Amino acid sequence: MNIEDICNLLNWWNENYTMIADFNLTEKEFLGSKENRKCRFCGRSEPDVKFRKIAHAIPESIENINLFSNYECDECNKKFGDTIESDFSNYLFPGRIASCILGKKGTITYKFNDNNRIDVQNGKWNITTDNTVKLIEEIDDHTLQFNIKRQPYIPINVYKALVKMALTVMPEEEIVNFEDTIKWLQHDNISVEDCFGQTVISRFFPGIEKFPFIKASLFKRKNDTDITPAYQFLLCFSNYYFQIVVPCFKKDIHLDGKTFSFRVFPTPLDYLETQKSGGLLNFSSHTRICNEDAPIQMHFERKEMSINSGTES
Repeated sequence: MNIEDICNLLNWWNENYTMIADFNLTEKEFLGSKENRKCRFCGRSEPDVKFRKIAHAIPESIENINLFSNYECDECNKKFGDTIESDFSNYLFPGRIASCILGKKGTITYKFNDNNRIDVQNGKWNITTDNTVKLIEEIDDHTLQFNIKRQPYIPINVYKALVKMALTVMPEEEIVNFEDTIKWLQHDNISVEDCFGQTVISRFFPGIEKFPFIKASLFKRKNDTDITPAYQFLLCFSNYYFQIVVPCFKKDIHLDGKTFSFRVFPTPLDYLETQKSGGLLNFSSHTRICNEDAPIQMHFERKEMSINSGTES
């Protein structure tokens, strides 16, 4: 992306959207008050529900240790954690290995079988192999390819997990527009909101240049007659970028059946001459996907690996 492209995109976003939430997850912050708590996702309050657990506004699996929510009850926290957020983590699993995103346990392991595995700790890969499979291939002097399969996931749940993050950071005065969206999050049935799962921009920056912190931003359309979505959400972390439409039929009913403008939001990494990959993904399917190959190439100035031959575990 050259400077002219970046400037044109920034101008388009400035003309069409207002940023209504922006979080750089560098310091501890709690969303909402601890007084008179009401769950944003089920509408219940104490004593009908409890708020004893610490609810992460952005999943801990991508190393969020700073942004938390005071308006997510324990029941919703567990339900989302066991379903949509679990599928989000499973979808990202190859990337978490390649980018050393350790999550809450501080380690992460990919085990192909008893004799072939990758253990990640302290920003390094330790590979145990009997050389019957190529978990990591050296493409050239500066490129490694990780040949890893995704853990089982349901695409629509990956999209729902991103939408749930957007609704968590949504300003209180805007949440009234999302009653139908919140109901959609809570149920597994096929719904018209699923169609927005077809418009997810995923980008991958494969080098040592990474986003220095997790960033979550929310944008609102300036003119409600424009043919562009009312709300968009941006999540950047490590080498990864996700941009989604936040479904809001209350404001987007006029988009039905129309082709709308959906443009990438440029980031500081776009100024670098780093090879990038990605594109428009479709997460609208309700079918569970298993054993999906997800090769990832990473580029480095130098590579450091510890490889154990044999059957150590």
